[in-house]
Amino acid sequence: MSDSKAHLPKKKKCCFVVCPIGEEGSPTRRHADWLLHEIIEHVLEAYFTDQFEVIRADKIDQPGMIDAQIISHLLDDDLVIADMTELNPNVFYEIGIRHMKELPIVHIVRKGGIIPFDVKLFRAIPYDYADTTELRTARADLRRALDAVLQPDYKPDNPVIRARGVVKLVESAAPETAIIQQQLGEISRRLSAIENNDMLSIARYGQTRGDIELNNFLARRPPTGTAFTIEIFPTYSENEAQKIISSIQNIVKSLAGNAAFYNFGATVLIKIDTILADATRNSILQIASSHPGVKEVKIIPSQKQ
Repeated sequence: MSDSKAHLPKKKKCCFVVCPIGEEGSPTRRHADWLLHEIIEHVLEAYFTDQFEVIRADKIDQPGMIDAQIISHLLDDDLVIADMTELNPNVFYEIGIRHMKELPIVHIVRKGGIIPFDVKLFRAIPYDYADTTELRTARADLRRALDAVLQPDYKPDNPVIRARGVVKLVESAAPETAIIQQQLGEISRRLSAIENNDMLSIARYGQTRGDIELNNFLARRPPTGTAFTIEIFPTYSENEAQKIISSIQNIVKSLAGNAAFYNFGATVLIKIDTILADATRNSILQIASSHPGVKEVKIIPSQKQ
């Protein structure tokens, strides 16, 4: 009997992946699949061979209520990797459940993505699939994070754990210390409200971090010559978008000479120091607008016009 048990395959640990999934064929689904295969599975297979079974909500094939199964994975699995990209409400709900359980979780986020105030202080691994160097860095960072959280003596740290610690401290603190704790808590609450209101405004008006950075840039450095923005359809991958932008850059340089190009997410700002003749400007706009990957072209008013 003991010999037969010795030859049984070792049961794998479970790694549950929390992320926005989206509909089949959508940009969100392509993003989720790329992240799963190119970073998470790549690292687990290369450095933690045969140790983990990787599970994502859409890949659960057991019968039963999907919500209950997800919560079971969040409460019981050995490891959770959570992608905070897109500020998906379901993702943060699931992160909160995992935080309550005080078990290992690794946060990741697409480079440049917004991180809510409550979890901003906790390390999140950035990644960017438009750059092979960034991809290698993200893989190395994830490997180091997993090496740390999988240690037997690892002690998780998250907002829930800290909040519980604050409650215990206040309950046992002297009156003067309790007052200080209350004041710090109020400051934290107000900062969180300010940042959350900013993010609600972004969602309400359809803005992205790129939109905000572009507007801030134009406020600091308004154009004095000809300037316009070109927005690429979000369904295009970053590699495809970069090819479109490079093509348009070549056209602009051939027609207008020196020009400066600034990338803000899916939007590129083109600034030319001089005010172009109408014919040249219209040619650039017509060529850019006719490109199948371009969603919108906008003229930015010049201070000298």
